Amino acid sequence: MWDAEQAECQNQLPLDQRGKAPLIGACKPTRCRNSTVTRTHAPIWLAEEEDLIAMSQDRRLAPPRREAVLIELADVQRITRAFKYQKDSH
Repeated sequence: MWDAEQAECQNQLPLDQRGKAPLIGACKPTRCRNSTVTRTHAPIWLAEEEDLIAMSQDRRLAPPRREAVLIELADVQRITRAFKYQKDSH
């Protein structure tokens, strides 16, 4: 579904670098109408959720960073919730 004009990951790039390829590390499926997440992506997103949960529980984390991690975790859980629901339904 790659459509550079609609890809949120392209917004932070300089104009002359936009549209060449999706930036996987900047992918935000909950915010990008250009993104597609399927069952094959589940292990990646579930691992990301686990990492963010572990990071959020680190007592050494500065409060602003913890808040950023929790915001990112909420975004990731919008995706992982669907995978967990599908798993429980079958």
